Amino acid sequence: MIATGGGIVGTAAARAVLAAHWPVVQAFKPIEDIEAYLSSDGSRPDLGTPPREVYARRAPWYDEVSDVDVLIAPRESDWGAPQAQLAALLGRVRGTAAAAAAARPYSFFLSLTLPELSADRPLPAAIFEGSDVVEMRVDLLADTSTDAIRRYLALLRKQSGGRPVLYTVRSVGEGGRFGGSTDEYLRLNEVGLRAGCEMLDLEAARDGPPMRDMIARAARLGIGIVGSFHELGPMPSQEGVIAALRRCCLGGAAAVAKFVGVASEPSHALLVHSAAAAAELPVPHIALAMGPFGRMSRVLNATLTPVTHPLLPAAAAPGQLSVAEITAVRRSLGYLPSKEFFLFGTPTKHSPSPAIHNAGFEANGCGHTYGTVETDEAPPPLDPARQRLAASSTPLDPARR
Repeated sequence: MIATGGGIVGTAAARAVLAAHWPVVQAFKPIEDIEAYLSSDGSRPDLGTPPREVYARRAPWYDEVSDVDVLIAPRESDWGAPQAQLAALLGRVRGTAAAAAAARPYSFFLSLTLPELSADRPLPAAIFEGSDVVEMRVDLLADTSTDAIRRYLALLRKQSGGRPVLYTVRSVGEGGRFGGSTDEYLRLNEVGLRAGCEMLDLEAARDGPPMRDMIARAARLGIGIVGSFHELGPMPSQEGVIAALRRCCLGGAAAVAKFVGVASEPSHALLVHSAAAAAELPVPHIALAMGPFGRMSRVLNATLTPVTHPLLPAAAAPGQLSVAEITAVRRSLGYLPSKEFFLFGTPTKHSPSPAIHNAGFEANGCGHTYGTVETDEAPPPLDPARQRLAASSTPLDPARR
């Protein structure tokens, strides 16, 4: 059922009916856009009260009876975008679509460190290149009111090309700027939960009944939980890192477990990596060591590695690298899954294929290579192909031939 107009929440009886059902979706269009639309239609009757005042009076009722919000960006003209957002959300709620952003190997999330987002000054598309997920650091925003966060989230979805959103409120004790109470922490996270963000970062140290309730509601909305812990003191022992990562699984409720420590020596980058492997977690992990000595941990981390970008004002954490920097090191060390592709024939020296495919591999962070082998027969005989494959710099298994 789709209902438009304020009458749907105008009486206590109507609100009771809505509150008794799940899920109730609230679609948010910026009030200034609604005002502009109404003023452009001279045939509409004057209700005697400005729309902004009417909405302000009804807004608490809308929030009271709804479970999730679909946020429409200011001055949105592409109605396919919010339509796709609504369809994806309902698909997750009904269990017919993926429950959360996939934490696939060699994935990245971009950590935004901006105090605000603007419709007048959209972020360059280049900032998001190579990132699978974009993280909104709510604790870094200049305005953390519910209305402001909703606006920023709508703009972020639009400007990032609809990328999945990781919603994060990082506390002072774990390296962020949020210094409020646990109740305030949960209130801020409630905005991200209601907005249907694909992932929600929750600090494992705050685990308790209120957070468990939030996790349960997140599961109903298909939101993946990143259970996180940031140790700002001395790097724990391997056993300490293992214990922290296991706590970050949140008793099986987390989709990803995340531990971050501070590296005071290069070996700490390997310590967090080996500890994560030894923990034998039931979910993917993020294991990092902050600071210059810990940069190698970002190269070794295989899932949802947090990254920055040169166009951002600052990195979200000491030692944070960009997608390009991490990929370059992985490629140079042979860490990336790779295959060798060849064009056999004659003449091949004028073929644009190597330039096209190698540029594509590099842009997508692949370790693949594409080359040519000149043969003077048509069709090329099998012997040159066998010889070239046999001379490959890495052993070939059947899957790569």
